[in-house]
Amino acid sequence: MWSEEKKILCHEAILEVGEGLRCMREAEVEQERQKAIRSTEEVVRREETQRRDRELEEARQQWKRERQQLFVEAHQSQLRAVAKHAASLEKELRREFADRTRKMVAEHEAALEAAVKSAWEEAGRAREAAVEEARLEEKGRAKADAERVMEEVAEERRAGKRRAELEKARELEVQFVQLKEEREKALEEQRRELTEEMDRRLAVAGKECEEKCSRLREQCEAEAAATRGVQEELVKMTELKTDWEERYTRLRAEFTDFIDKIPGFNAEYLLK
Repeated sequence: MWSEEKKILCHEAILEVGEGLRCMREAEVEQERQKAIRSTEEVVRREETQRRDRELEEARQQWKRERQQLFVEAHQSQLRAVAKHAASLEKELRREFADRTRKMVAEHEAALEAAVKSAWEEAGRAREAAVEEARLEEKGRAKADAERVMEEVAEERRAGKRRAELEKARELEVQFVQLKEEREKALEEQRRELTEEMDRRLAVAGKECEEKCSRLREQCEAEAAATRGVQEELVKMTELKTDWEERYTRLRAEFTDFIDKIPGFNAEYLLK
């Protein structure tokens, strides 16, 4: 039979053990609650990270599409501008060539008309002189001479007209070749300038794209660093959990050994 003092000591020991178990249980419940909170936070962080990754990938793809569209639009705009300017320049050159041609033809016709008029006047005077001389010498011979002179004058006029027309045609051909060469040079210079401008704009756009990519890479690296920090914190919490489980197992074993040393005391319900 146990004495009252032993019963009291045993009862106090049981109460202390029960209190310790209650504290351990409360600590375990708190640990489980913290674990559930951390698990929920981890799920939320993981979903948030996945969402940011998706948004980042969508932004990257959108940026690639916009950059490609920008390059295509810039190239098409430059081509349209070159074609429009070339057509305008060709139209202006054609108009200038037509104006100069009409002016030269008008001048040539005026000069030719003046030459013909002068030739006719000269021929008339020569005819009158020949007729007058023929009348003085011999009417028949004078008439023949006058006709011969008229024919010679007409032939000379025709020959002069042909020579003038040929000379003018050669001048027009030379001027046409010169105008064509000038137009080709102007078009080539315009193409070169537009090509250089387009290359410059594309270089600027490429530089801006590289800067955007650099900023996105820096943002990704920062987010990756934050993720690594979270993973390191998770590893630490896992180590703490493992340490607590080991301590709990050791304390349970010590309590079991202690109970086994008390005769007649059954503490199985406390260890459930």
